Amino acid sequence: MLAFYFFITNTELANTVKFYHAGMTKEEKKAIEDWFFTSNNGILVCTCAFGMGIDKANIRTVIHRDCPNTVEAYVQEAGRGGRDKAKAEAILLWNYNDYSERKKLPNTDRKKQLFFFATAQHCRREVLVKALGGELSSCEGCDICNNKKIKRPLDGEKILKIIQKN
Repeated sequence: MLAFYFFITNTELANTVKFYHAGMTKEEKKAIEDWFFTSNNGILVCTCAFGMGIDKANIRTVIHRDCPNTVEAYVQEAGRGGRDKAKAEAILLWNYNDYSERKKLPNTDRKKQLFFFATAQHCRREVLVKALGGELSSCEGCDICNNKKIKRPLDGEKILKIIQKN
């Protein structure tokens, strides 16, 4: 299964959406990379291979359509957003299959850590930091601590329409 996630450089949905994947030619990949690094309002849908090491300052949102295997992968990929220190969001689209597959795993399995993150009833950042072996003294940004927890993205239908159209 290919895991896709999205880089959104503007808080408003843009008319321009591009895709990046392993099946593209070198020239196609180069053209997308050039477009992405000069875009201020584009949406890039890609596999995790593109996201490794991306250092673009103005990514405002990273959306994971598929749940990464580990907390380390999630944090690395979500960390592509807000590299200029401005506010950015990371969204994990979590579904019943993700829930049921990960729920069966033993609590000691590294793949189960994102189950605890996605189903948290208390600070999500604390769950991530604890899974990485650290401690969190205070949270200033997760949806639970900010009383903004939602069960699905409010713009989910818009995102799906953009993907279907392109």
